[in-house]
Order: sequence, then structure tokens, then C-alpha cells
Amino acid sequence: MSHGNQGLPSPDAYAGDRYTMTEAARLKGVSYHTVSRAVRSGKLPAQRLGRMALIAAQDLHAWRPMRERAPRKYRQAEPAPATRPALSGINDTIDYAGRLAIATQQILEVASGEGLDRFGDWAAQWLTSNLNARAAVVWKFTHDANVLAPYGTFGVDTASLSRPPGGQMLEFLKQRVRADDVVILDQSQRRLVGGARWMAHDATALLIPMRAGNRAVGCAIVVADDGDEPFDSTDRQFASRLGRQAAFAIEHVHLRRESQKQPLSRVALLNNLPLQLLATDADGTIIYMNQPMIDAWGDDVRTRCLGRHYSHFIRSFRRETLSGVEVPLDEHPLTRAMHGETVHETRVLVPNRFDVPKVFVLTGHPVQDARGNQSGAILTAREVTDELAPVDDASISPVTMLAEARRRVELLTDLARELAERNDPERVFDIVTRRACALLDADYSLVMTPGSDQHMIIRAAHN
Repeated sequence: MSHGNQGLPSPDAYAGDRYTMTEAARLKGVSYHTVSRAVRSGKLPAQRLGRMALIAAQDLHAWRPMRERAPRKYRQAEPAPATRPALSGINDTIDYAGRLAIATQQILEVASGEGLDRFGDWAAQWLTSNLNARAAVVWKFTHDANVLAPYGTFGVDTASLSRPPGGQMLEFLKQRVRADDVVILDQSQRRLVGGARWMAHDATALLIPMRAGNRAVGCAIVVADDGDEPFDSTDRQFASRLGRQAAFAIEHVHLRRESQKQPLSRVALLNNLPLQLLATDADGTIIYMNQPMIDAWGDDVRTRCLGRHYSHFIRSFRRETLSGVEVPLDEHPLTRAMHGETVHETRVLVPNRFDVPKVFVLTGHPVQDARGNQSGAILTAREVTDELAPVDDASISPVTMLAEARRRVELLTDLARELAERNDPERVFDIVTRRACALLDADYSLVMTPGSDQHMIIRAAHN
């Protein structure tokens, strides 16, 4: 079994370097999926930057993959020749186009990943690594393109860059970004940009404009230790391309942040509405409840009903018209909205779900997609119990009156059912006296019928 270290440089050669999973697969002579599985299982330690995993040279050298188990098309007789890692000083044997392709792939992967909070710091590290430098700072223009704000740093004390550039420094940086030209800063220019606070005296500083088309996005200063001709013409040309890639990536990250804020702002708006709101998909599954709905019906309504058919929620309580007649599920405004009908402000009494009876005004709206097909429905509810409150202390609440009317309707229904079941007239009179006391809150009752001599005859008595 071959462990695949023949072509890999010793870990001391590139101490501190990082390899992408693609490079690791090529160096070890295995498939990308083999490296990915090893990273996911923890057999190969890796540092995550967005969706990209970076593997230390020492860990890659120590990893022993079993190449014989890889699919045949991925097997190699020998691993690929040693390659300088992409996130360190890139070996001169890699051509210019290859370097740019690797750098572009890296920044696009991270810019499209989930972690956005420290993208500016990652971009600064990315510039530093690809230009074989030791430190970098990145500034980004605000919306009005007149103010540069600190965006990211690598290898620099952030405390020295906490304030946005101003005065001559701001004008100089804006001028260089407009010129769209990568330049090595001389001593006076280094002092102008405040380099004395965070650059070594003998360091070489490269200013890189970052433009996306005609839009000025920002700029970066990359610092390298003074050596044999740092940042030659090829490096400056490469830095110009990196600056453009960084500008597009920063704009992409900004758009992603804004697109994430929009749904959050819409949710915040719905939660602040003075209405209860419930939304379903085309199958009738509840997909959203706003906070007023949860506050009104209890914290457990979300866990009990969200993700279930709306009928599970509606059937959990009694619904009545203001005259006390139960509203069947098929006539509920949400059901009618699911059938494509818009139902405006229907009053419904809920007598037994809360401590006191409550009245709600319900409105149902069907929801259609861009093609005109129904994709769900929305139900809005507004409690109007207080609007039916008595006008003075002596008045009886209309809600109480509604509850009492409902009770009487139920008693009359029971009376009608019992009368229909009896054939004995005398027994019917007993039922009427008993039900009349309950219906009218009376203490006792009599049933009398007229006799033949114009006198009344008592037929039944209760209490």
C-alpha cells in the first residue's frame, strides 16, 4: 500500500502553509471525495473558511490514505509532483493563469459561503498569501463613495486602523482608486496613509485599487518585508487582477447580506402588525404564524400546529356565528380562501377556548404564484371583543349576551330533540317544565292548558 508522500514536500519546507482539498487530492494521488470524507470524519484536520477547507502541510504529510480503495479512474501510479500551496507563496513553476484561477476559485468559494461576518479579514489574508506578503489592510467605500471605512486586516494591529481615513489620506486613496493603477508607495506616500503606525520602516507597501467595472469598491495596501525586488511588474499585474476579483467578491458579499436582511425585515414587519396572521402552502400546511397569533393562542400553538394541516388548529376550538350557530370547517374563511375565494371580515365567536368568550374578525385571502396558480392562503384575525364592551358599568357585555344566547340555543336544541323522541303527551309536559326552568333561569315552572269550562288545567309542574 502506498501512502502517497513521495511527491509531497517535507512539512518543514512550507511550515504554516495551507492546501485546499483539491491540491491535497492531487498531491496524495487520491480523489477529491477521498479527501472530503477524511476531513468530514476528522481523520484529516482542516481549518474552515466559509465552504473551503484548508489543510496544514504537517497534517497532510502525516495523513495516510488508502489509494487502492479509490475508484480506478482516480488512482495514480505516483502522486502529483510537489506543488506550492495556494494560500502561501505560490511557486514560480505555476503559470500566471493558474495562479489567478486558483485565487479566483478561493475567493468565490468563500464569498458564496455561509460565514460573512469576517470576510474583510479573510480578503486581507487572501491578498497577503497570494502576493507572498506578510500583512494587508483593506478599506471599503460606503454607499456614497466618499468615505472609506476599515474593512479587514491581516498581520496588522487593528487598533491602529480603527478610524476611517480622512483629510489628505482619504483624497490620496480616492485618487489612486480612480486612477485604477497598482503602485508601490514611496516614503512620503507611506506617511500620508499612516503607515508609520503599522508598517515596518524597511517594508515595501503595494497599493491595490479595488474596482468592479466602473464602480469604486475600495482599496488595499499589502506589505512585504524589504528584499530582492519585491513586487516586480508581474506581481503588480497579478495584484491588479486580484484587486478586481476582490471588488466583485466584496460586492457579492454585500448583496448576500442585503438579501438576508430583507426576509428578516419582512418577518419583523409581520410581527409588528396589529393583526394575527397565519399562512399555509398549497396543501393546507401551516408554514407561518406571526408573533401576535402566538401571543393570542399560546406559546405552544407554534409547536402543536406549525408544519401541520390547518384543520388541526381550527378544530381545536369551537367556532360560532354571533347568533350561536357553529361554523363548520368547510365554511371557515381559511377553507374558503384555500378554494380560491376571498372572504372579508367575518365575525366569529370563540366561546370556550379562553377564560372568557372572545370575538374575532377573520379575513381569508388566496395566494397565487407568478403563473397564477394558487400556492396557499393567508388568514388574518383581529380580536374585537373590546369593541363590543358595554358602554357603561350598568350595561351587559354583548359578548356575555352572545354566550347566553348560545346557551339558550343549545337548550332549545336539546328540548326539540327530547320532544321528538317522546310519544306520551304527559311526558312531554314534564320535559317542557324542566327545560323551561333551565332556559329562563327560573326556580319553578308550570304547564297549563285550557279546559272545556274556560278554566286552566295544570298538566305538569317542576320544583
